[in-house]
Amino acid sequence: MGTRFSGFALETASPRLQKLMGKHLNIPRFLQAVEMAASRRIFCHGLAILGLPTETADEMRLTIETAANSRLHTAMFFSLLPFPGTVVHRHVVERRPELLPLLNFDRTDYMAMPPVNLSAVSDAEFRHILRTTSPRFYGRPGRLLTIARDFPQPWPLPTYLPLFLLRLLRGGLRRDTAGMPPACPAAEERQGQ
Repeated sequence: MGTRFSGFALETASPRLQKLMGKHLNIPRFLQAVEMAASRRIFCHGLAILGLPTETADEMRLTIETAANSRLHTAMFFSLLPFPGTVVHRHVVERRPELLPLLNFDRTDYMAMPPVNLSAVSDAEFRHILRTTSPRFYGRPGRLLTIARDFPQPWPLPTYLPLFLLRLLRGGLRRDTAGMPPACPAAEERQGQ
């Protein structure tokens, strides 16, 4: 068919969160599909979400490890964006209203929005986990070589390398969590209980 690139939405590797989200992704079949595509040198890009409501640190690490141990070439680990009108946005309104001023959906660049943590971990731990995603995923032996080998248009790869290395060293390919606004003291106190 001439397919050179395909996206794979893992979102979460936690069966509990899959059920909560109503996604019901069969993780072994997902990994099998990635394996099948990668073995045919189709460039596989993964997408995952961290900071889901009630998500634990272990569930976040499970998602990161599932992606890191797969044949995905690249992956982006997003923090949840609670768009207005969604169940998750209602969750924010009801349980984390202090986050509402941070959610400016008038912007067109959602990648620049600060990470939103609706998980069961503190904001500090959430920021730490977000910073570990890229080094864990891209630190897998051979991953960079398979990216170079299978990238659909390899000629621009050298121009991406300096930016890639800078972001990898800073601990995040999606966005710099160091710019994450400090948590509301009441929220930090609530999460520390």
